[in-house]
Amino acid sequence: MDMKKLKKLHNKQEGLVSILVTMVMIFILTLIVLSFSRITHREQQQALDRQLSSQAFYAAESGVNDAVEALRVGDWQPYDQKTDCDPVEGYDNVLDGVDGAISYSCLLIDPTPHSLEYGNIGVGEARVVPVNPEGVGNVGEATIYWGSADGDNALTGCPSGTENQFPQEWFADCAPAVLRFDIVPTGAANLQRSSLVTNTATVFALPMSSGGTNSINVSQASGGNQGATVGVNCDPEGTPQHCRLTIEGLNQGSEYHLRITALYKAASMTICSPDCGSGAHRLLNAQALVDATGRANDVLRRIQVRVNSSTIEGPVPSYAIESNQTICKQFSVIPGDSVLNIGSDPACNID
Repeated sequence: MDMKKLKKLHNKQEGLVSILVTMVMIFILTLIVLSFSRITHREQQQALDRQLSSQAFYAAESGVNDAVEALRVGDWQPYDQKTDCDPVEGYDNVLDGVDGAISYSCLLIDPTPHSLEYGNIGVGEARVVPVNPEGVGNVGEATIYWGSADGDNALTGCPSGTENQFPQEWFADCAPAVLRFDIVPTGAANLQRSSLVTNTATVFALPMSSGGTNSINVSQASGGNQGATVGVNCDPEGTPQHCRLTIEGLNQGSEYHLRITALYKAASMTICSPDCGSGAHRLLNAQALVDATGRANDVLRRIQVRVNSSTIEGPVPSYAIESNQTICKQFSVIPGDSVLNIGSDPACNID
């Protein structure tokens, strides 16, 4: 074979290699473009999902607000549970969008839950809680479960045994708060000063790492025994909270309010009557459990909210009057008349 033919054959082979290299490069570039396209599409879909999720969440919150308003104005019977997803009468589930694209698709209301839950009671903050089980004569006992607001269940720093004192340094490394309970009978028969003084009970509940008890009778902390301390046996694996104290001896058929104050630490708390077991009674006029599901296109968000009665009916005062200074009563009130007693007490003189 002469040199001219060999050169022509070599040139033909170089052209084939160029075509193969070009095809490989085109294939690689196509893969890169498809990958970027897929990433871009996924990010767009994620952004849309986040937007729809936020819209569904706000739709569920709107459902909660409608439930609170329905409870407040009494658009539905206040002691019947709403167990279906039908709209509350007088309220429209559709919030925005075309053909109801954004709405709260399901709204359930339980105005008499079996437990009362308080997620974060700040240090020194008081909660006033009505304890009014459904049905006449169902009080008897109430159980308070509590733990630390941040979920810490460490009890190794808590005192052991039953203590009559509770300085703050003893509980510096103890996760649960010291709780003060004021148990006040508020039925019509007890709303007299003498009755309140005699029957109101005050308890300081001290979390213990060992020893202690899980119950106290109201007679042990009322009358001349007000301010009783009780060491509470806490369990780091306890449910629904680590510490548990049952208040016994509550009069059947009476009404009570608890004023609960967290000392030294923030606290979370659950209250049931008689306890949070299968026999727990429904509790009236304290909280409503609202379960709302929001929908935005095909995205759903469900939230559950505890609505306190103070949100619906207005706040319950923790005290009749509170002051860190001298309180002067300038008026004498007698039936049919009142007298302004300026100057009767030098501490009350106004310069």
